[in-house]
Amino acid sequence: MPDQNPPSSALALAPGAPLAPDRCPVRVYLAGRAPGSRRALYGALRALAETIAGVPLAPELVPWWRLEPAHVEALRAAMVTRYAPATGRRAMAALRGVLRRSVRLGLMDRLAFEAAIDVEPIAGGGTPPGRALEAGELEALLRAARSDQQRALVALAYGAGLRRSELVRLDLVHVELGDRPVVRVRAGKGRRDRDVPLPAGAAAHLERWIATRGTTPGPLFCPVRPFSVRRLSDQWVLDTLRRLARRASVAAFSPHDMRRSYLSALLDLGVDLATVQSLAGHASPTTTARYDRRGERARRDGAARLHVPFPV
Repeated sequence: MPDQNPPSSALALAPGAPLAPDRCPVRVYLAGRAPGSRRALYGALRALAETIAGVPLAPELVPWWRLEPAHVEALRAAMVTRYAPATGRRAMAALRGVLRRSVRLGLMDRLAFEAAIDVEPIAGGGTPPGRALEAGELEALLRAARSDQQRALVALAYGAGLRRSELVRLDLVHVELGDRPVVRVRAGKGRRDRDVPLPAGAAAHLERWIATRGTTPGPLFCPVRPFSVRRLSDQWVLDTLRRLARRASVAAFSPHDMRRSYLSALLDLGVDLATVQSLAGHASPTTTARYDRRGERARRDGAARLHVPFPV
């Protein structure tokens, strides 16, 4: 539980009057985030708001655009003291997002924004939770699938490293097959659209599903019996992968573990970090680097390739 000590004097900001939804940076920020992440981000902003006020306070009532570097430094220190590193990083990322929207809404000056966010990132926390799937497990999942749609889901989740929210946002128009198969991933989590090339196997599974689905415009993944172009939810992704895991006798994993497997495999194959970052849609290479699970063996092998002359 967060401690209940009064906030530092550096955080003394009087609550403001509520703004209209289209002028409130908190609401504008959350509206642009993936639906599945909004609750966690709002909770992070609520923790920051309580740190500022010293009492529970709705994030919408905080005049975020008045924060100065000293405020942000004090907030960072509070997050480091009270929460796990991952939770603290989420809170600071949410704060940056709200301040960025404050600039766009004309509530905050760009230079003030740049000064406010110029703080050290919160370190620690090690590698992200979860696990990477082995090639044999992936094959078992595909064999356990009972429909072309299920196989296409597994192939895209692993072969393109898509988040489950990104999978269900895909429309048929976002898929390009042929000599250079690619999926255009719709923007989510505050990122830009990105094109992700598909490996041949994933493209083949996707092509078979589209042949079954038909070319009716609409969501790529949709109900089959009876056929409808209604968009499926990210809960459907979770439920489908869980059923396949049980059927294939594969150890429990989360949908995000498919993404972890994709990123880990690319790094293990020697793909450079900047390229993997671009494919993943990460804003920071630090986030991508946390998926590098090659461990000590990879570090030793990499160091062994370095030539240091030893003249005699």
